[in-house]
Amino acid sequence: MRERTTQDLINLARTSPYGKTTEQLKGMAIAHWANYLPKYVKGLVKRNRLQEVATRAAERAQGEIRELMEAGYQLHEAEEVVLPRYILLREEPEITNEMENPDL
Repeated sequence: MRERTTQDLINLARTSPYGKTTEQLKGMAIAHWANYLPKYVKGLVKRNRLQEVATRAAERAQGEIRELMEAGYQLHEAEEVVLPRYILLREEPEITNEMENPDL
């Protein structure tokens, strides 16, 4: 069986009652991290942990989204709170020459 691509993960399942499925969130995480955190992804791939870490992030995000919706949040509100914590992580800062050579 071939390994799933990011697009396969995104297309695998339709929206669950609490928003995106774990597989959809995992696909979103991998796609986002690859674009905005390439060093992080490279390290995870090197240690053969990308799938594991993305799955764990997706499961945590889905659980928190569910909890917030059960507490009265709308889906978009819950996603706005949770996705930046686990899935849509901040972009890696670019290292400038000044940062590399602070004595200059």
